[in-house]
Amino acid sequence: FAYSISLQPLLRRLKALPFLPREALIISYVDDTVIVGPAQEAILALKYLASELKSCCCSSLRPDKCCILAPPSLSQDELQLLGLPPTIPVAHDGLCFLGNPIGTPAFESQHFAGILQPTHLALSRLHLMSSLHAQWTILSKSLLHFPTYHLRACLRHHDLALSSLHDSLKGHIRRL
Repeated sequence: FAYSISLQPLLRRLKALPFLPREALIISYVDDTVIVGPAQEAILALKYLASELKSCCCSSLRPDKCCILAPPSLSQDELQLLGLPPTIPVAHDGLCFLGNPIGTPAFESQHFAGILQPTHLALSRLHLMSSLHAQWTILSKSLLHFPTYHLRACLRHHDLALSSLHDSLKGHIRRL
């Protein structure tokens, strides 16, 4: 919490930079910050943020935890010409912020399918348990919180992988 409070003045200065368009968006939660805007201005804002973190919060930018989401028309080389450090990867289809995918429907679906795969695999083995009560307990607990949160978040991208998981869950519930 203290880190977030110490970061606030820097984020305000960042938003007020003269080269950053008014419609640019800066979102920050604890130590995760997203800068949305035209490529060149966003890269300049990223560099400003990186240069000020030490004096503001005794912190530093970790390029290994950074990612740039750019339109496919901008390559990594072009972004580096605009000043992007070469150690920061560029994604064209999506990235995750606070565990949630932001990007194309295909990227979001792939992200959720990967997250839900272990649940799907575990539920496919339910029939190996001899006790119906134990099967029901495992099934009901498996549908709480984590998978439910992700299923709700991805309803708008209901692709084949998620349909398969949904059909599998319905099958287990009907069988029990």
